[in-house]
Amino acid sequence: MKSALARYESLLSWIDPRSQDQASWISNYLHRKGHGSLLGSYSLLGSDPEKLVPELHAQLHDPASREIIRAMRGAWYVKKHRESNDRPVNFQLPGKIAEELNKIAKDREISRTQALKQVVTDTARETRKDRSKTLRTVKKLRENLKNLRQKKLESEGIRNRIINDLSELLIQEVISNCRFKATIGPIKDDELNEATEESTQGLLTERISIIDKELSRMRLLGSGVTSIREHLTQLVTK
Repeated sequence: MKSALARYESLLSWIDPRSQDQASWISNYLHRKGHGSLLGSYSLLGSDPEKLVPELHAQLHDPASREIIRAMRGAWYVKKHRESNDRPVNFQLPGKIAEELNKIAKDREISRTQALKQVVTDTARETRKDRSKTLRTVKKLRENLKNLRQKKLESEGIRNRIINDLSELLIQEVISNCRFKATIGPIKDDELNEATEESTQGLLTERISIIDKELSRMRLLGSGVTSIREHLTQLVTK
């Protein structure tokens, strides 16, 4: 039997036979789980913790007892892990803060420690929510700024194309005027005065329509830009 149980002795390697605190925890755990019989003749009151391991060792032959001991070992490791990561901290609270903490604890019907823990937890949660909201706001602002920059580039592109189109039209008008003068010669002022207002207006209207059609992009700049038709109309009426 001894050689057969040797393979299970590691289930008890976590127990310190000199620790009264651990022995008390093991006794309380087994009684709380309804497995106090595994303690055998071991009695918590006045018992030597070194007597606990032999009593548990005697139970290793039973598969059900081994599973209980294995679960108890896991619970002990969880307990120690929590203690190592959640060590108590002692500090002094200012009088006014201590009073407020007492009020919170009284209103919630909990201890001061629990009240302080809840306050810190709630504050941390709200801080994370605010940080998340701020990050979303910053992301949205960056996207809006990116869109504005893109629109600016598009507007500049449209403006540049319009300027180029106007330059080309101006060159065409200059070339046409030069060809006209080269063909028929310069026109005297008195000859210009003989041209009827009706014929001049008709030619201007026709030319304006052609230019408006070629500069359709100007409508993209919005209502703040005076159209070519308005400019030429104003010149005619002066």
